[in-house]
Order: sequence, then structure tokens, then C-alpha cells
Amino acid sequence: MSITVNQKPDNNAPAYNDLNFVITESDSAIYTKPNFKFIADVFQNTTRIARLKAPIYPNSTNKSVFNIGRLIENFVTLDFDIDDVSVSGCPNSYIGYKVNFGYEYSTGTTSPIIEVSGATNVTGLTAYNMALNPIDFVSFAENDYKINTSTNAEFLTTIRSKTIYQNQKDWLYFWRGNAVAVEIQTFPATTTQIILLSGITDSVIRIPIIPASGATYLEVKAVGSGSTSTQIMTFTSSTDTGLLSHFGLIGCERITLLYKEKPTSKHNTVYQVQVIPTRPVQEVSVTTTPK
Repeated sequence: MSITVNQKPDNNAPAYNDLNFVITESDSAIYTKPNFKFIADVFQNTTRIARLKAPIYPNSTNKSVFNIGRLIENFVTLDFDIDDVSVSGCPNSYIGYKVNFGYEYSTGTTSPIIEVSGATNVTGLTAYNMALNPIDFVSFAENDYKINTSTNAEFLTTIRSKTIYQNQKDWLYFWRGNAVAVEIQTFPATTTQIILLSGITDSVIRIPIIPASGATYLEVKAVGSGSTSTQIMTFTSSTDTGLLSHFGLIGCERITLLYKEKPTSKHNTVYQVQVIPTRPVQEVSVTTTPK
């Protein structure tokens, strides 16, 4: 008897899309027995969160399909704190899981069911609170988002249109991968703050974006190690936010996210924020244009 996993999700995948497993049993003496079904036990760490069963897939001989996306999405929520002032981990934004496959059958149509669990196990899987449209999901690759040594990773920043107030901030989220630090550079003073991630163990990390007094723009990087290539954040948006002036009036500042390429010896993802004075307003609209 042998169960083979023919297809599985990426090790890092969106929780709100399909998480499909295709499996086969090679032993015809097993899959032709009465009441034969495949079993999928889904675990978070050592806790079994679900047992799923499926018959042989229609018009196939020895194959079955499990889509556990709707199950897994119930175990991710979000991480947000309006009082954020420092880089933080996001333990609620992802789930680590594994799936153990087995089967059940009986020796006769009315005979007791015999279970065989854990015949083949798939470990090291993580799902994140992401949802991609079908076209993007077809071309989805985890290295497009996870900071590592070989690809151009992107921040987990959504496209949005909203209204914000003078006391509202913005946040950047990213998959940690092998990132070791966050660098925040403030211009024109060109001061650099380096925040080490050694005390954060979570796979998703968030950075509160708080423009410093007098800043023209901020450059924010999630920095990995081992690469000499420059990581480019090809994301552009305009954001209006109201700030209180020294005259006691609400002045509008425009924050524009820019790409700026810089030679570097480190693997990094770049996100820039530019602050440009505009007009007095009480509240303003925020529009983010697609990349």
C-alpha cells in the first residue's frame, strides 16, 4: 500500500484561495475494497483540527481530491493595533499546518470499518490571510512575496481607496522569509533607523508608517541577507492625510509612495513615502493606483 501526493499547495500560500491536494493509492488490493475512502487529517502543530474523508474521484480509478482552503481560512484573522509605534509580529495572520493522509475500508459491504491513518504526511505548510483573484492566483509564486536570496519580493500591501483623518497612520506588512532587519531612512536629513528582527519569530511582520517631523519622504526596506541584487517595490500610490499646523488649522499633506533604485549588497524590498504640503482640509480621500 502506498499513497502518493501528486499535487499540493505551495509551502506558503493564500488561505482564502483553493488549497488543493491530489492523492492516489497504488495498491489495487486496497482501493477496490468495499467502502474505501481516503482520509485527510489536518493538524495545527500537534493538534488535529479536522478529519476529512473523500471517496475515489469520479471517473478515476484510484485518485481523490481534498480542497482544505475553506477549513484553513477559519484559523487566520488579522493583526492591527492603532497604537502601533514599532515593528511587530503578526501571529494571527497565518497558520502553520500539516496534512496526514490515510484511508479506510471494510472487508465486506456490512463489515466493520478499518482505518489506516498517517500513511503519507505533508509537513511544513503555511497559509496566510491573503486572497488573490483567479488570474493572479494561477501565476502565484511564493517567492514573489517572501524575502529570500533569489527573487524580487513585494510588500503585502493592498490596493485601496478610502478616507482617512489627521490622526490615522498606514502600515506595511511582509512575509519575513530570511529578513533580518527593517531599515527606515528619513529624508532630507538622511537619518537611518535599523530595527533588528531577532526578537520577532512570526512569519508575517508589520511596520507602522509614521512620517517624522520635517520629513520629505521615508524609505522603508525589509532587508534579507545573501544577495547582491536590488529588490524593487514597484508599487505607486497617493495618500492625503490631514495634519494639525502650528496655526491650529488642519493642513493636508500628500504622501506619495515611490520607487527608488539603489545599488546594494543586501537583498531588500523598498517602499518610499514622500510628504508634500497641499491644501487645508478636514478630511480627504485616499486613492491608490494599481502597479
